[in-house]
Amino acid sequence: MDFAARIAARWQRDTVSGVDSAATPYHCDQHRLFPGYADGSEHLRRNALMNEYEGCLLDDIFAGSECHTAQGDCYAVRSSVPCSVGRPEMEALYHTLAGELCLICGIGPVTASQLRSRGYSTIESLRRHQRFGAQARTLFALLETEDWDGLEQEVRSRFRPSHPHHLLFSLLCRTDELLFFDIETMGLFSRPIILLATGRIRRGEMQITQYLLRDIGEEPAAISMVLEEMSDAGTALVTYNGRGFDLPYLRDRAAYYGMAPPPDPAHFDLLHPSRSRWKGECADCRLGTIERQALSIFRDDDLPGKDVPGYYAAYLRSQNPGPLVPIVDHNRQDVASLARLYERLLEGYAEVCPSEG
Repeated sequence: MDFAARIAARWQRDTVSGVDSAATPYHCDQHRLFPGYADGSEHLRRNALMNEYEGCLLDDIFAGSECHTAQGDCYAVRSSVPCSVGRPEMEALYHTLAGELCLICGIGPVTASQLRSRGYSTIESLRRHQRFGAQARTLFALLETEDWDGLEQEVRSRFRPSHPHHLLFSLLCRTDELLFFDIETMGLFSRPIILLATGRIRRGEMQITQYLLRDIGEEPAAISMVLEEMSDAGTALVTYNGRGFDLPYLRDRAAYYGMAPPPDPAHFDLLHPSRSRWKGECADCRLGTIERQALSIFRDDDLPGKDVPGYYAAYLRSQNPGPLVPIVDHNRQDVASLARLYERLLEGYAEVCPSEG
């Protein structure tokens, strides 16, 4: 048995028996290891699911397919939802930056307003300005040559991550190059990823692939499938808190198995612009809250993320696939909602055009 298989076997054994592999070798209370167990209603819900799906196989429910990799086999659940994302024309990026006087050091919102009142409405118009002319000429040269890398660096240096201008650079990618990504884990701090989902928009629908672990031993294979998708030429990630959680977590798990780190594609994390846009309007910035209050998406009987570990542990112990159903449904909706949120955040920059996907 190789190193990765030994690691996975230990996690599988300890998860089923209620031992915290990442901490100590002694048995511990499942209420502490898996907080969902402390909620009596969730315990009843799990039991109801297990009764409903007693005797069913995974394929009876999900109709998934086997994926074969150098890291072993894993299980992929594929589905699609109607999705036609409207985006501003590519020119919106150019015109927005050309009129953004705050790209110049020393110009804030107040100074920009004063300059506009004097007729300086664009970077180009500032080229002969005594104080700001030199910087304006440099920026205008980047605009004229469409040096998007250089312009993105300027935007990063001048604006916070929550500023909506960052998201405009996603217009440099075709819609079908955007890879929407989300994971479900057994908790925090080096516990296994048990479900990895990707979505791409093609031909008017989002095609979602969910790599669902039938046992912990499939984690390396599932990770390798996602890394392969991320490596596709032109791919750009779209996530919600992916910079702070999903991508670092994936990187950590890949390193845990001695695998090469994930590639570093362009990455558009929707948490930051969402926080900026709906600050004060939404109770918090959890994806579920943004869905309800900004996108009018209402989930029926959704499984809270904190209960995922308990449900998955119940599946491992019983091999009854019932507890996996709400995990897969929750994760699929997370990915589908990313596309709706992405479109909403780009509204207001210009007239939208039909989806390229």
